Amino acid sequence: RGWKTTTPINPAERAGTVAIDIENGLAIASELNARNFLCDYRPQAGIRLSPHFYNTETELTETVAEIETIVASGAFRRHLEKRRVVT
Repeated sequence: RGWKTTTPINPAERAGTVAIDIENGLAIASELNARNFLCDYRPQAGIRLSPHFYNTETELTETVAEIETIVASGAFRRHLEKRRVVT
């Protein structure tokens, strides 16, 4: 899909989280969560998905498809003005 990932390629350097650094990532993650797709967002990392604990492989495939839908439809735009504090 051409999305940048901030997850290391080398398995010895990564944990179980996959991070997709995509433009408007916070807004897209907010829309995913509004649609009951469990994910997290971290600045300079991106949308974080946890295949090892929170999601099955099927759910991850569905989440990636939903990201495409959200981007194509522009549904993320309703979240652009919202700010989220990460502690």
